[in-house]
Amino acid sequence: MEPTQNIRDIVKRNLEVTDEQVHLTDRMAEMVRMEKGWPLEACKEHAILMLREIETQRENKRLLLENDTLYKEKREAELEARTDKLTGIANTRAYVERMNLDIAQASRYGEPFGLIMIDIDHFKKFNDDHGHDVGDVVLREVAQILEEETRDEVDLVARYGGEEFMVVLSSTDIEGTKITADKLVKAIEERTKNRDFPPVTISAGVTSFDQKIRNTEEDMRKAADTALYHSKVGDKAGNRNRAISFETGMVMPEKDKAKAPAGAKSMTGEQIAKELIRSDKQEASSDSKQLTLPDDPIARIQILEALLENAKSELNNANQKRTGTEG
Repeated sequence: MEPTQNIRDIVKRNLEVTDEQVHLTDRMAEMVRMEKGWPLEACKEHAILMLREIETQRENKRLLLENDTLYKEKREAELEARTDKLTGIANTRAYVERMNLDIAQASRYGEPFGLIMIDIDHFKKFNDDHGHDVGDVVLREVAQILEEETRDEVDLVARYGGEEFMVVLSSTDIEGTKITADKLVKAIEERTKNRDFPPVTISAGVTSFDQKIRNTEEDMRKAADTALYHSKVGDKAGNRNRAISFETGMVMPEKDKAKAPAGAKSMTGEQIAKELIRSDKQEASSDSKQLTLPDDPIARIQILEALLENAKSELNNANQKRTGTEG
């Protein structure tokens, strides 16, 4: 039997290889024997070791490529999970994660950071007037402007939902946060001029981390939300398009007016409840037929309280009538 045939048999017994790889082993063994003058057994062993080394290198390279592909896919999936599909900026999940990170940093090292809550003014009416497709264009443009006007890879701009955005400013105190908010308000107005629709404006609520009274994401968000509502109340002329900083003692403005059509829009939650009661008795006014339950939680609570009081009153009246009948 030829020496190369012996090598081929040994290779096939020790490794699962292709004919091409066996042929390579034959050549390797012959080259070793010619170059070194080694005995046949030594050539066999050396050829097998060399083939194993080649296969190991190939497998390692394949695993590296596979791991690199999996890593990229994982990164892309994580990025997608933290990205708002419409605007391409960070979403609520990314915002919450960043807030928790900055809060931990601020709590440990005393590093300040600010939060701006932004709402596009009269956006519902804008959608009604110009259509949702144009509204989506505006949302994307506002998101882009906010990102361009803040620090890249330092600050975070996130879409919080609907027409609301959050801006997290690292290493920034309340004064610096307010300055940035004013700059963003002006930038949105200036850069959305000369379009086929009216210039877009925003209102903003500003706050910052405080170790004692605002040291959680919820605390900071509520403070920014309160300031935002004050901003949206408008100035003396009723204009929004401004940023307001949260101050101690600041509370939500009066929000007990129901969101109802003309003629009923000035009714409080309690008045809506009364109209609902009258409607149940088929004595409703023309306004009550148009009533819609408000989104505002305070007004809803008032409605529930009023309905509860009415139920108690009707129960008392029924008990009194029953007692009188039995007597």
